[in-house]
Amino acid sequence: DMVVTNDGMTVLSSIDLQHPVAKLLVQLSRTMDLEHGDGTTSVALLACGLLEGSVPLITAGVPTIRIIRGYMRALQEAISTIQSHAIHITLDTEEGRKIVLQTARTSLGSKMIGRTA
Repeated sequence: DMVVTNDGMTVLSSIDLQHPVAKLLVQLSRTMDLEHGDGTTSVALLACGLLEGSVPLITAGVPTIRIIRGYMRALQEAISTIQSHAIHITLDTEEGRKIVLQTARTSLGSKMIGRTA
């Protein structure tokens, strides 16, 4: 069988992984998929980026708790930035319904690609 997909969880589930960090990334993606139904590739890439960014810091002797605190501070900054750019959408207007529908189509698009070829 050949699987054709751009769904991160489908890809990660089909790989036999042995490394503990790789298994952790798969579990992280699986949790994202179960709780939100999407974002599995994004969460794995973000986690990899955070891990990759921490390697030079750990190598330089920075305590892991300082790295974690730095990431938590960055998270708060990211949340603040997102909130400052957020727009209110209501389903009471045609424009609001159009935005929600387009967002749903985009989110579901990767789930609707044929699973087998």
